[in-house]
Amino acid sequence: MRIRELYDLIDTSAPFRLQKDYDNAGLIVGSMDEEVHGVLLCLDVTNETVEEAVRVGANLILSHHPPIFRAIKRLDPVHHSALLAAIRLNMVLMAAHTNFDAAQDGLNAYVVRQMGL
Repeated sequence: MRIRELYDLIDTSAPFRLQKDYDNAGLIVGSMDEEVHGVLLCLDVTNETVEEAVRVGANLILSHHPPIFRAIKRLDPVHHSALLAAIRLNMVLMAAHTNFDAAQDGLNAYVVRQMGL
């Protein structure tokens, strides 16, 4: 499977067109043409999630929160250490954020069901 195919699969259940204007969901780092060798799902891209992706053999990290949310003017080795580590390891980074929140069966729908509403 290629990254593009996974992106399209996510888009069917959490359409990227639903993301808010301020959001940065979708492909963040990498190429749509790369092959998927494994996926690590997480809330945030951290040094620990990058290490776990390496440990389990995943080359794609699919996070809820985008690792790049606003424009970055300078990559700080401390503040952006997880992002830099992922890039050095040739990881693909993708996020499904507000599109997943707003999807018909997305995160907000799940929370509402859990609350019994």
